[in-house]
Amino acid sequence: MSQKFCSKCGSPLQPDSKFCMSCGHSVSPNITEKPVNHSNNKWIFIGVAAVVAILALFMLNKNDSPEKIATKFVEHMSNFEYEKAKDLLARDADEYFKDEIDWIIDEIKDDPSVMDEQKEYAEEYGYKIESFKVTDVDEEEDYAFVYGDITYVNGETESIDIDLLKENKKWKVEDSY
Repeated sequence: MSQKFCSKCGSPLQPDSKFCMSCGHSVSPNITEKPVNHSNNKWIFIGVAAVVAILALFMLNKNDSPEKIATKFVEHMSNFEYEKAKDLLARDADEYFKDEIDWIIDEIKDDPSVMDEQKEYAEEYGYKIESFKVTDVDEEEDYAFVYGDITYVNGETESIDIDLLKENKKWKVEDSY
């Protein structure tokens, strides 16, 4: 009589056993003439997990480029999303710059109609931002300058310079002018 093996864990079975002594799995309908090789599945799983991890890191770094952060910052400011814009500021951001954003946030908290007034003003005078286009990036290891052009709905354009620095391996806005 040939040796029988558990179909779940691959351990050798005792003759006439009803349960695998290694894993406790019922063996009556699940016996096999060959041991089950689970080690290949483990390596396939490890390989797939490694590829997914590498792709995730690549995507995270791609979304954290100076250009992306500068563009997000301009988008948040142009959409009056000041809290989101503030989240992109560095701890060491220019104090005057941080104070301006904090002041706007406080004003809106005190009187939500201020937000409507800002939106109306931007619409009425054509200073609502239509687009932002990065024109140049000067990037070093921990510091970057992003240059771009803002186009307003009234057709006017304005050049802007956004300074960024790396903070905990992520790009953050330090100043904008």
